[in-house]
Amino acid sequence: MALFIIAAFLVALVAVIAAMIKATSNSTSKVLRLSYWSWFVVAAGACIFTTFNYNYYSNSNTRFYGWPIPSVVFQRDDAESPWLDFVGPTSFLAYPMNLILFLIVPSVALLAWSRFKRSSDNQEAEQVGDGNADERV
Repeated sequence: MALFIIAAFLVALVAVIAAMIKATSNSTSKVLRLSYWSWFVVAAGACIFTTFNYNYYSNSNTRFYGWPIPSVVFQRDDAESPWLDFVGPTSFLAYPMNLILFLIVPSVALLAWSRFKRSSDNQEAEQVGDGNADERV
């Protein structure tokens, strides 16, 4: 299961990077580029809030800082015992991982829309090309 999650994050990372490259190229419309970068700014702001300012209790003895990927988790045995922290690699990777999670939907939408637009443009070009061949005969 852990390998599946890692593979899913790597695929998501590739999709986000591909969408960023697509959003910086002139092959997409200006409106699409502007909307993607607007979503990027909104996602980055939401990610800052949820990663560093959002904390919640999953139960009375477990406290999470950060959502959906927590940056740190505190646990205790009972109400009288001290909080023990579990600091792992997510302390440094929580923000980038959350940013990937927040950007995957707009990134896939941008890539799908540009793919759909390119295929429809190719079909129109083929139809125009076929129509010109009929006129010449």
